[in-house]
Amino acid sequence: MTAERAISQDTEAAVRQHQEHDEAGNSKFGFIVFLLSESVIFLSFFVGYTIFKTTTTDWYPEGVTGLETREPLINTIVLISSSFVIYVAERYLHDKSFGAFGSFC
Repeated sequence: MTAERAISQDTEAAVRQHQEHDEAGNSKFGFIVFLLSESVIFLSFFVGYTIFKTTTTDWYPEGVTGLETREPLINTIVLISSSFVIYVAERYLHDKSFGAFGSFC
């Protein structure tokens, strides 16, 4: 009976060892897949919009001669720079540099 129990414990240990997962690796892979899928969706909307607007002959409303690019460009620059500032602040927080982190608050 003890030999059978020892064999069953060895078998269970082998199965558990075989079934262990790399949690950090799986999480990183899942996050990369999520980012790629969101990027593809975003890119497909841009491509669809571009194809739609370039194939239509008269898509501007009356009185409009072109698209405004100055304000959207400024808004894009502000959005990207704010993301960069948050990234730097999080790096300081992760490194426990609270003085440098406090300069962002």
